Amino acid sequence: MRRRDGGQDTVLREDYVGCSAERICYPGIISCVSVTGILPGKLIGTHLTISTKIEMVDELFQAMKDDGGSGCVNFYVIGAFKHFMRADKAINTGQKLSNKIKSRINRNSTIKFYDTSLHRNVHVFAEKSNSVTSFYWIKSKGNTVSMFNYPDPMFLKRDKIFKNEFIVL
Repeated sequence: MRRRDGGQDTVLREDYVGCSAERICYPGIISCVSVTGILPGKLIGTHLTISTKIEMVDELFQAMKDDGGSGCVNFYVIGAFKHFMRADKAINTGQKLSNKIKSRINRNSTIKFYDTSLHRNVHVFAEKSNSVTSFYWIKSKGNTVSMFNYPDPMFLKRDKIFKNEFIVL
């Protein structure tokens, strides 16, 4: 398990877990999913791939729980579900992934999903300002995320994911 905590901003690449006071970027969501939990003072998250072993998923979710995830009322899962269905059979559907989040982090939480499959290769952003958390995506092509450097959102034409676009399982 790889950990990345970024104070105000952080970038979580594949199989990383971490937290941030204001913003998390999940770059290169092609056949992956991002999982973001919202707490009053921070965001916690992880970036799962189709090749993430279930033991690693358990470790990543335990790290999220240790970071306060058991207090998250809502988790947002954003990713390319059409492709993620090839992941470990224990988490290869929305319902199975929802059940895994509830069993490993917080059984009373609500899990909300947004599918980026039609958009292909995207970067996903979770941003917290005071008590409002917003999610965005942008095509990866032409919008590079360099290593672990958070991209300046002022230069990105991102698409907001509206609350009514999420589905609950």
